[in-house]
Amino acid sequence: MRTWLSIAAGLMVTVSPCLLAETSQMRQAFVNQYCIDCHGAKKQKGDFRMDELDYQLGDKPLREQWDLVLDYVEFEDMPEEEAKHFPSDEERAAFVDNLRSDMETADSQAPIGKT
Repeated sequence: MRTWLSIAAGLMVTVSPCLLAETSQMRQAFVNQYCIDCHGAKKQKGDFRMDELDYQLGDKPLREQWDLVLDYVEFEDMPEEEAKHFPSDEERAAFVDNLRSDMETADSQAPIGKT
């Protein structure tokens, strides 16, 4: 079984459900390892919680939150200097690339002006 995703060029590509699950697991592992200590149930720095942040990139309020996550991680503002753990350059790049790709897919599937 394959899942169909449209891309900006209007082409259709198939993506294996295993690949989708793998990228979802990678994203969740990154968040759990590098974000939850400061943005989880026990502590919410900046009044921001990632443990309850749904991954619905087509929903404008949620998308705005994930846009912030993307910016902070991509520009190495997060995790903060006093964090216990830091991603490698490869982990950071993979997370950013995955998130950006998912955003592009959500944008291509959204009605005009909805993301």
